[in-house]
Amino acid sequence: MALTAPDVAILGMHDRWAYQKGLAVYAGTGGTDVWTRVDNTADETFENRVRGTQRTALDTAIGVMPFGQFNAFGPVLSDIGTYCNTDLGLGGFNGYLNTRKFRLSLRAAQIWQEKYSSGVLSIANIGSLADGGATCPGLDLGHMVGNGAGGGTFTAGTDMSETTNGPSPIWARVTVKGAADWAMTVTVKHATGITPTTEDIIITPTASVAVGTTYMVGATLQDENNASGQKVVKVAATTQFAVGQSVLLSQWTGDAPNRVWIAQEIGVIATISEGVSITMADNLLHAYTTAGGRTFAYPCYIGVSDVDDSTGDDGTNGDTVYFYPAPDRVLAL
Repeated sequence: MALTAPDVAILGMHDRWAYQKGLAVYAGTGGTDVWTRVDNTADETFENRVRGTQRTALDTAIGVMPFGQFNAFGPVLSDIGTYCNTDLGLGGFNGYLNTRKFRLSLRAAQIWQEKYSSGVLSIANIGSLADGGATCPGLDLGHMVGNGAGGGTFTAGTDMSETTNGPSPIWARVTVKGAADWAMTVTVKHATGITPTTEDIIITPTASVAVGTTYMVGATLQDENNASGQKVVKVAATTQFAVGQSVLLSQWTGDAPNRVWIAQEIGVIATISEGVSITMADNLLHAYTTAGGRTFAYPCYIGVSDVDDSTGDDGTNGDTVYFYPAPDRVLAL
């Protein structure tokens, strides 16, 4: 089957909400918070009257921007749930995600959780805190700064949570780039319980790369047509995959942000045929074709443990690459 027009509309709404929530969080967490401002040694009466748990609760709310508690959100979420339950017969929105094998980014999932409860969506249906660009950054998994001598310094970030969301693809965003090509070997972290076949992923920002360019770590083409209703996905490379690992399959036409999505699903790898294919635990929901060269398989990880063997970077510019969870989709917002 192919993605339906309502599928794309539902995903597009949630991806936009996630982006807007991210912008609001980014804007709302700067400056001096309420708790600090009411800590007033010059007037203890004022401090004692105004300071308290409510101030902490307000600062916390501003820090997460609880969109799900906005009065206008409730009817929209309810209508989406009714559509998925009554019109599609899929047992509500979580059942819709289960059946379609789609995921929401963590921020979009939080809107549902704020409105209903933390258990309204399955963890498997939630991706990590995905990056939305410089003005809406995702979870900082770490960054690499080159020194011009084939080394550089990697500063570790924060791993994705395995209690609030599933693993996600990782992308590297170039934030500073000199004139030289730059090759990096990225050592990724797998989810708990998964034994990696290999962890080293090489990315190479070239001299023509502009600041802001992103690389999906470990991405590989589906290099043959892969039919729906069966489990084998033929890919161009397999060393970045491991048994038990989540993998995101996608096909689209056009360029970001105006991509037209043909198919997408999340699955789990059951077996690997080295250099040939990955076999999923469940049958593919969609068919994937090689037409247009925009049909990919993305391995999902939980973090970055090291970046090394960087060569060719322009040390005079302090070439820098940041690592973030990648969004499952890039839709026009």
